[in-house]
Amino acid sequence: MRLDGTRAKFIAGASVSINSTASRDTDSTLRGLDASVSPITAVEPKLETDSSSGLTYSTIVVPDEFPRGSILVFSTWMDDLPADLDDICASGAKEAFKELTMVELNVLMYRCDGEERDASASTFLLLLRLSRLSCPRADP
Repeated sequence: MRLDGTRAKFIAGASVSINSTASRDTDSTLRGLDASVSPITAVEPKLETDSSSGLTYSTIVVPDEFPRGSILVFSTWMDDLPADLDDICASGAKEAFKELTMVELNVLMYRCDGEERDASASTFLLLLRLSRLSCPRADP
């Protein structure tokens, strides 16, 4: 996986193995399946430079042994971003959305979620994100 303009650092990796699909539930408690979690050896991203553009990127190679139920967690960052980038991105947001009702805002955010995933699908393989499908609370 190539992450243009991004650096990455391995945080953790684990795999879950289901030992038995027999029910362990009781009349009063759901106990789930008998399973074990084992760590995955660190996957160190490689920082490389694109020969045609000169821009840097990180490459992450998923291990050959990566069964269902496995997860890799990375910290990612971009160098040389302005310190006030969040403020720049948020500037004008209240003005742009001030006339939308909560239902309209919810619909807008729901539709943007799918488009964002479609445009940058590889990013969502690495990052855990909270879904934005719930309607935000109005300010008191």
